[in-house]
Amino acid sequence: IKETGTQKRPSIKMNAFATAMLLCMAAAVTAAASDSTPLPVAIMHGISADSSSLDFMAGFIANKTGAYVKNLEVGNGVWDSFFMPMNKQVEELCREIKADTKLAGGFHLLGVSQGGLSTRAFVERCNDPPVRNYISWVSPQAGQFGVPVVQDDCVKVLRNASLCYWLDDIMNHVSYTEAEKLVSFAQYWKDPYNLPEYRAKSNFLADINQERADHAPNAQYKANIASLRNFVIVHSNADEVLVPRASSSWGFYAPGDVGRIVPLRERAIFTEDRLGLKTLDERGGLHFFNNSCIHQDYSSPCFQQSFTEAVLPFLV
Repeated sequence: IKETGTQKRPSIKMNAFATAMLLCMAAAVTAAASDSTPLPVAIMHGISADSSSLDFMAGFIANKTGAYVKNLEVGNGVWDSFFMPMNKQVEELCREIKADTKLAGGFHLLGVSQGGLSTRAFVERCNDPPVRNYISWVSPQAGQFGVPVVQDDCVKVLRNASLCYWLDDIMNHVSYTEAEKLVSFAQYWKDPYNLPEYRAKSNFLADINQERADHAPNAQYKANIASLRNFVIVHSNADEVLVPRASSSWGFYAPGDVGRIVPLRERAIFTEDRLGLKTLDERGGLHFFNNSCIHQDYSSPCFQQSFTEAVLPFLV
């Protein structure tokens, strides 16, 4: 009897071992299937536009990656892209992203032009659900000093060229607080000849860039940016909308001197690591790409080539 019992025990142990192995294999297969499922992607348009302006980009991403693509909208589109305050746009963006259950497990996020500022602010202030890779496509990350966008796109919205040129002129003659009540782009206006007023009164750009004179750096902003796996920055050498053009790669005018650009790695936001960009760079997570596409190009062969080289590798 003892011999019979002894002979059966190995069989029982082998069955338990085989079951454990099967469970491990099943888990591995499940994990592999999960890893092969592309992470969702959310994209946000810029000023004087609505989500339809990025329909081609959304389809391009979906076709190339197989991912679910959320083409974001805030308010009623074109009008609110001009006249809804940037802080309000970010609040709306946080709610819209949070409400989409398909993004709940995390996602990649891309912002175009003004949308690059509102989406970065989402990462800093909300990041719920969390962003894995963030892409800034020709966005004025360092600020804007000049509004050539007014001459063309503003006319489409306001249907009044004189009013648009008045907006261009008024930006140089009113305080940040007053201007910010008028149009969205006033909230990322940065006057290199009056940086003390910018640091004291800018309620959006100076905040998300950790440049406010009356605020200590926000540790959560830095932690959220540093938590990104990759921060991708796409700059256009042919951009005629951003002033300075280098703003899309985080360069900006030297204080009091529009004849000289200070690149990101020489600016305090980087050297003092106020926002986590230096941390990202040191671990290989900060990436810069250039193209020669015009600012509003989201479909041409130029766009497709640049997007394929600079962005798609970070969406798969």
